[in-house]
Amino acid sequence: MEDIFKICGSVGTMITAGWGFIGKIQKRFTQIRDITDRGGKPGAWFFFTYIIFQYIYAGALILCGLVGLGLLVGGVARIVSPPTGLPYLTPVFEGSAFQVLAIAILIFLVALLNGLSWIAILLFIWLPARILPLKQSAAWYNLWQFSLPLVEPKPIFINPTGIANVADIAISQLENNPAQSVNFAATPVELSLDERSNAALIGCLLEKEHSVRQWPRRNWQPFYAAVAASEFDSRKLMSPDYLISLPPDSDFYAILTAEVKRISPTEPDIPDSAEARRDLSNAVGILARKYKGSARNLAFNWLRRKPKLRLAFNRAQRFQPLDVSSMIPQFLKLAVRWGTWPNVEPGNFIYPYASRLALLLFEQRAMLTLPSVKNLAFKQKGQLAAYRETMRRIVERVQENLSGSNRPQHRQILTDYPTEWELAAAVDFALWSSSSELLKGHGFERWKLDENGFVTRKGNSEAAKDESESEPAFPKEDSAS
Repeated sequence: MEDIFKICGSVGTMITAGWGFIGKIQKRFTQIRDITDRGGKPGAWFFFTYIIFQYIYAGALILCGLVGLGLLVGGVARIVSPPTGLPYLTPVFEGSAFQVLAIAILIFLVALLNGLSWIAILLFIWLPARILPLKQSAAWYNLWQFSLPLVEPKPIFINPTGIANVADIAISQLENNPAQSVNFAATPVELSLDERSNAALIGCLLEKEHSVRQWPRRNWQPFYAAVAASEFDSRKLMSPDYLISLPPDSDFYAILTAEVKRISPTEPDIPDSAEARRDLSNAVGILARKYKGSARNLAFNWLRRKPKLRLAFNRAQRFQPLDVSSMIPQFLKLAVRWGTWPNVEPGNFIYPYASRLALLLFEQRAMLTLPSVKNLAFKQKGQLAAYRETMRRIVERVQENLSGSNRPQHRQILTDYPTEWELAAAVDFALWSSSSELLKGHGFERWKLDENGFVTRKGNSEAAKDESESEPAFPKEDSAS
C-alpha cells in the first residue's frame, strides 16, 4: 500500500510540473513573444527581473517532471519485479518520492506567484524615485503587471520603430508652425507676470471643468485669450489686486464667464455650474489668502526667492479639480512658456497626459500591449510613467533627427526651440494637434476613445470600417499648449 501512495506521489510530481510549465510558464513566454514579435523591447531591467526567472522556473519544473517520471518507473519496476526493481531508480523511489513531490509543489507555487520577481521588487520598492529613476519607467510598471498573481497583465512596452514613426509626425507638425493652431494659447504679452500666472491657472482650471462636466468642446486659443483679456469696471480680472479685493458675496464666476463670452462670442457658452462655481471660488480664495493673489507665488517660499517648479507642482494640487496627471503639468507648461518665472530652471519636462495623444501612440505602435487588453484608462502611476517615458524617447528621436539634418526648416525648428524643455513642450502640442486632426477625420483604424476617455481597442467590425458618423468621443483632457 505504501508503494501505491509513493507511485501516486510520483504521478503528482509529473502533473504539478507539467501544469506549472504548460499552464503558466508557457503562457508567459507566449505573451512576451507576442510583444517582441511586434517590435516591443522589454529592456534589460525587465529581462533580469522577470524573463530570466521564467527560464529558471521552466528548467526547474522540467527537471521535476523528469525526476517524477524516473521515480514512477522505479516504483512500477518494484511492483512488477519485487523486491529489487530497477537499480538506482527503485532505491530513490523508496526514499524520496514524497520529498520530490514537495519540492515540485514548492517550485510550482514560487513560479505561480513569481516569487523571485517579488524579491527584486521588494529590494527596490523602498527607494524613492529620485534615487532610482527606473521606478518611473515602463519596465518597472511591466514588472509589476506580470508579477501580480491571479491578475491578467496590462503591460505597456515601447517599440523603437513606432517611436521613429511618431517622431516623423512631430517634425512634420513642427514644420507647419503649430503656433497658428486654434488650440495654441499664445503668450498674453500685455499682462504682467503675476497676471499671466493667474490666467494660466484659472484657464487650466476651467479647461479641466470642461472635461469633468462634459461641457461642449471649444477652441482653446480664443478661450485663453479671453481669460487673459477679461476686465470688470476697467480692472483686469487676472490682477492680484482685483482677486484680493473681491468681497465675499461677489460672483466672480458669473463675471468671468460673461467676459469670456463677450470677448469670444462665436465660442460655446460656459455653462452655469454650482460645482465649477465652487471650484473657482475656492481657487481665488486660496490665491488671495496664501499667495498674495498671484499663482506665480506657488513657486516661491520665504526661504528662497528663486522659483521652483516642484514646489509649484505640489502646491497646485490644492486647486480642484486640477490633477497631477494632466492639468497641473499643463498649468506649469503654460506658465513657463508664457515667461511667468523668467529665471526658473524647468528641469525635466513633465508631460501632461492627454488621452488623444495616448491614442496616437498606440495607433502608431509606439506603445504596445497584449492582444487580450481591451482598454487602458491611464489612471495608474505606472501607466502614466510608461506614457511619459515614451514621450521622452520621441523627443530624443526628434532632437537627433533635427540635429542630423541640413534641411533649413529643421534647423529653424532647433532655433525656435533651443532648449530640450522648449522642444519637448512643442512636440507635446504638435502630436496633440495631429491626433486631434485624426480624430476629426476618423483616422484611427485600430484604437478609439470610448465615452470615458479610455484608450480602447476596436473590435473586428470596427477595425474594418471607419468610426460612425456621429461626433467622436473625445478624451477627458483636451489640453492646449
